Amino acid sequence: MESRSCKPHEFKAHENDFAGEPNFKCEKCDVIISAWEMTWYRRGLEHAENKVTSSEFLANLNEYLDEEVMKVDGFDNAIIGIVSRCGFESVLCYSREKIIDVLMNRDGMDSEEAAEYYDFNIAGSYVGKGTPMFLDTGF
Repeated sequence: MESRSCKPHEFKAHENDFAGEPNFKCEKCDVIISAWEMTWYRRGLEHAENKVTSSEFLANLNEYLDEEVMKVDGFDNAIIGIVSRCGFESVLCYSREKIIDVLMNRDGMDSEEAAEYYDFNIAGSYVGKGTPMFLDTGF
């Protein structure tokens, strides 16, 4: 069985979704993403290829963010972008996998401990309307 999280993905245009928007499918692992997700995937690749530091990335994000946006202390390297939707303020978006990697490498947790800590203490916390969102790409 092929991995559902191959790196790097090899996306090609795929059939349209229910609203007529194009989708993209990875030829290696069959992951399907929307055109909007493809935009963020490409931005993430550009971010990685340019080797932009987390502090530079955060400085660039400040122009988009409201003062009430919350950060998860100690996990700046896990920030992958911003998330916005109609009627809501933009918030930071963190990678679940990167947070778990930090917990394992920095704090010495095994993968099960790190996932449990993440679920209950990070993703399970609501701290107001600027609470970050978390993206899980390891499905």
